[in-house]
Amino acid sequence: MTTEQNVKVNVKGGRYVGKKWFIKFPYKVIETDVDFFDNKVSLSQGSGFVKASYKTPSDIVYTDIYSVLVKRKYSIPNIILAIFTVLGALITEVWFALVVAAVVVWIGSTAVAIIQHSGGNYEVPTEFKSEAEELQAKFNAAISQSKM
Repeated sequence: MTTEQNVKVNVKGGRYVGKKWFIKFPYKVIETDVDFFDNKVSLSQGSGFVKASYKTPSDIVYTDIYSVLVKRKYSIPNIILAIFTVLGALITEVWFALVVAAVVVWIGSTAVAIIQHSGGNYEVPTEFKSEAEELQAKFNAAISQSKM
């Protein structure tokens, strides 16, 4: 009888919530549950208007992960509104509208952690870039611990 020793990762999972915004009104909520295990990470992601439902599970083996990137995302409706605001500023020569356009784009900004693996890319939307960076650090720690 042989005893097999499993490498356990000491990384705590969590729930990451991203929202798609129009001004300050969320029109889509995306929740991702992340659980780290000894040789894989389990992700369950769902979306909805107020609360995410029908979460789809997905497992990614650590050895299949190439990298985890963090990027800032911008809300398409906010960008469109900002463009119309800039056009209005140019037509009416009300230059304060340019400040309003910048604020509209800034309000709609969120972040995403992109897990690049052999099966493609898996995106985990978050509200703030710091949350995406935290998830990136957790992935890096889990990957390095699983190699031990």
